[in-house]
Amino acid sequence: MTIDPPRPLTARERAMLELVLSPDFAGAAELRHQSTSAAVVGRCDCGCPSVDLRVDDSAPPAALTARLVPFELEVLPSDDESPGQVLVFTDEGRLSYLEYVYFDQPPTDWPDLRRVRVVGP
Repeated sequence: MTIDPPRPLTARERAMLELVLSPDFAGAAELRHQSTSAAVVGRCDCGCPSVDLRVDDSAPPAALTARLVPFELEVLPSDDESPGQVLVFTDEGRLSYLEYVYFDQPPTDWPDLRRVRVVGP
């Protein structure tokens, strides 16, 4: 679903993005710079909180060899919510998608920060 006009990231969206981009890896500095201008331009149709991102064209692209950022967030299970993952995708070195991968019912919001941890290669 397209969001027009684009909107700023919510506090929880920004927190998820910043956590995924917090480790050092090739291209991290450029992606962190891009994240300051990131705007939400679309949403997943299933009702989960995953969002399409757009960043300022003047921000330098990251030199990444894959679309998927090498780090992610592991969402730990709780009594009322299943485990999951938070992934960040790029297109041509630019932030493009913040995804909440779930394994049960679609969540309606991003997980509490106490339930996530950064994992990577």
